[in-house]
Amino acid sequence: MKIKPPIYTAFLISIISAFSGKTAADITSNHYDNNNKVFFSPGLIRGDKGQSKERPGLIENVKIFWNLTFSNSENSPPNKLPTEYPQWKVFLRDDGTDRFIWFGHSTIMIHLNKQTVMIDPVFGAASPFSWLFPRWQPTPARREELPNVNTILISHNHFDHFEEETARFYSRKMTHYVVPLGLGKQLKDWGIPASHITELDWYQKWESKGISYTAVPAQHISGRGLWDTNKTLWAGWVINTAGKRYFYSGDTGYSDHFSRIRRRFGPFNLAFIENGQYDKKWPDDHMSPPQTVQAAVDLGITSFVPVHWGAYAMAFHKWNDQVIESSAQAKQRHIREIIPLMGEVFTASTNESHWWESSYSVNER
Repeated sequence: MKIKPPIYTAFLISIISAFSGKTAADITSNHYDNNNKVFFSPGLIRGDKGQSKERPGLIENVKIFWNLTFSNSENSPPNKLPTEYPQWKVFLRDDGTDRFIWFGHSTIMIHLNKQTVMIDPVFGAASPFSWLFPRWQPTPARREELPNVNTILISHNHFDHFEEETARFYSRKMTHYVVPLGLGKQLKDWGIPASHITELDWYQKWESKGISYTAVPAQHISGRGLWDTNKTLWAGWVINTAGKRYFYSGDTGYSDHFSRIRRRFGPFNLAFIENGQYDKKWPDDHMSPPQTVQAAVDLGITSFVPVHWGAYAMAFHKWNDQVIESSAQAKQRHIREIIPLMGEVFTASTNESHWWESSYSVNER
């Protein structure tokens, strides 16, 4: 494939810009390598940067990046996916029922205990450039159309989970960011006041207005450039309020941490579990669909929502492969897999839907 000069130049700029990643200050943690100044996932055979030795090397990574960027169009949906414009009055109803909205990929909005929480809000491309890993279509609502957000949870600093434009938008509001260790410096650089940032290690908790947010282990990596690999922590989240518990996995490979989280925090009313962007070339960083369902089993849940799909082509599987396979496996294990439309207001008891079995045209607002 012949690359036009502007695109080729932008590609080079993206590689060069990767050298400017932020680093965190020295941190004491039992999953932090004080010699190499990096976080790591316990249980993996890892290199000096804290990453699994199963990961591809630099040359292979460049090939993967190139193919994902320029030779992966067949893995995007042939048509725009169906969406709903959020019914805000229903979502914000304070009647004792917790409600959720999925914006695609891993962006989730939750209304519970008269508070609104967002997880990993990303509204644009999953990269520093609009042409690199663009969304298949706009989110069902723009930032400016959202109701007041009280708390934002971030799982880690990859571009598809941690967005500068969103942070700068909320820097002018009273929204509080709760993040894993090391992300506070970047948020402050983007204009978030220090008083609106809480950094947590795994198993640390922050509480506000009757809701507790606990960072829990995940098996992943972090970094926004070539020089900041694993300088900041990654995490899943447990949200607890009024006797109800919700779990968000963050990006993660499969390990026994799901069983440990169940024993310490379960049972859960609903879980949001990563299901997408997997490949045999990075088996320790993301889960295959059978592993996603096994994670649900380990968590002891009866219902889960698959996330980390539906917006970007960041792996080599087809756009709906993960939910086709996980849905069949979940059915065999007697677990409900709730797959809402993007923008749809749903609850933990919402019926299963199979809209993803074929392609649709986007609904008009």
